[in-house]
Amino acid sequence: MKPFTVKYFKSNFLIRLLGLDFKDRFLTDLNNLLATIENPQELSRSDIENLLQKYNLSAKDLKSQRIKSLLKKPLEDYILYVVREGDFVNSMQGILHLLDVMQISLEDVQDIAEKALEIMVMKVAEDLVLDESERSNLEALIKTLRIPDKRVKGIYSSVVKRVVMDYIQKATRDGSWSPDEEGVLIKFVNDLGINLELDEETKEMLERLRFVWEIENGILPVVDADVKLRRGEVCHFRVGAKLWELKRKRISRGYAGPRLTYRVAKGLYLSYGAYKPQAEIKEVYEKVDEGELYLTNKKILFVGKYKSISLNLNRVIDIERYINGVALYKESGKPLIFTFQEKDVDKFILIFTAIWDTAL
Repeated sequence: MKPFTVKYFKSNFLIRLLGLDFKDRFLTDLNNLLATIENPQELSRSDIENLLQKYNLSAKDLKSQRIKSLLKKPLEDYILYVVREGDFVNSMQGILHLLDVMQISLEDVQDIAEKALEIMVMKVAEDLVLDESERSNLEALIKTLRIPDKRVKGIYSSVVKRVVMDYIQKATRDGSWSPDEEGVLIKFVNDLGINLELDEETKEMLERLRFVWEIENGILPVVDADVKLRRGEVCHFRVGAKLWELKRKRISRGYAGPRLTYRVAKGLYLSYGAYKPQAEIKEVYEKVDEGELYLTNKKILFVGKYKSISLNLNRVIDIERYINGVALYKESGKPLIFTFQEKDVDKFILIFTAIWDTAL
């Protein structure tokens, strides 16, 4: 029966005489025994006992860890072969028969069962679709080999998390995360009945990339604005912001010039010379105001504590991104510099760019 084929074993006379090749000879004979039958149920207990007698062993030796570990090797090969072939449902009776003939308990093969389940889940997760045949095989494997629920959930979560992270990495290479891509993932996880927890960094990344997809597909957010808008005007973004202005400042750096100092009495000195102040002109950012920044389909509006600014989008000629804000360059005058939360900067630029293209 598959996956076993007849093998030939060779060893020199001294090793055979000392019995140092027992393990290899026993496994070869067991392999050849399995290779001569069509299906597992043809193997009888007397076949195993005859094999044991060849090595001066009896049925009592089946309980020893030494023999049990040797019998488990071809059993593992067969179970994993069945799992990879995807036909566990039709093979489970044969597996139970092998366990009975070899007098191996289900507890003895739990390590093999968990390994088989991991392989099966990996195979199922290749396309992130759980069909009925795959579901039946999973249920048959779990039920036949009696894998505890806790271990099943642990294996599902461990394997699926690796597959999911690989899927997310490939799906987001284009810089976006579509509803269809997210839907495939959610359905697969729900079909397996597990609760997949992504780390905060991954969640934030997917949220950003989902927003990118929406903007690229013309889905702009609409938010409430507590300011009066013109007819046909819609607010797409608002955030608490600070308004800054770039100013030139004269900074004093001390004094310089020739100076003559001499002592006229104990502890008393007189100085003669010209003193000239040194100064340096620097550009510095100064906070002008703080308030609420609105981005509509017509304009940028800032409502501060001391002043309000309204700038039509068609008057903006360029935008510069900062880590925590933006600079908007106008046709004339100083740029408008706004700072706000870092997480909102990309959202502002994406929405602005989408609207700006139509406003020009």
